[in-house]
Amino acid sequence: MAKLLKPIGEILIEQGAIENDQLALALEKQKESKNSQRLGEILIEMGIVSEADLVVALTTQYSFAYLPLKYIIPNSDAYSLITKEAAYQYHCIPIDRVKDTLTVVTTDPSDSKALKEIENLTKCKTQVFITTVSEMRTALKQFYGGEQA
Repeated sequence: MAKLLKPIGEILIEQGAIENDQLALALEKQKESKNSQRLGEILIEMGIVSEADLVVALTTQYSFAYLPLKYIIPNSDAYSLITKEAAYQYHCIPIDRVKDTLTVVTTDPSDSKALKEIENLTKCKTQVFITTVSEMRTALKQFYGGEQA
């Protein structure tokens, strides 16, 4: 049975990053969203939380560590396992590989489908770290070049 995760809004309240009324406002905006936007993205767009606040909450929610990509140079063995298209599609960068374990950094640890697909593509188990959306954008451009084709 899957472990139930505490909602991200509740974690942000506990961490003092947001107030109940701010959460209610963001949840209302999420309901109105036509593209089912994630709550964290909405809170950032509204200027209520920073990317750093959201990453701290995600590390609490998923028990994955934060890894700032600006200090990382991916191992070429790991980097070559995921195509540019897959990296952009799954918002994920492989940074190291030890035997059959691939260390990846993602912005969305809730996307178990993407993580499973990476495991299928690479034939490796994944060890997951979290980073911010802006760090991921920069790293994707740096390591894979430009925008997704």
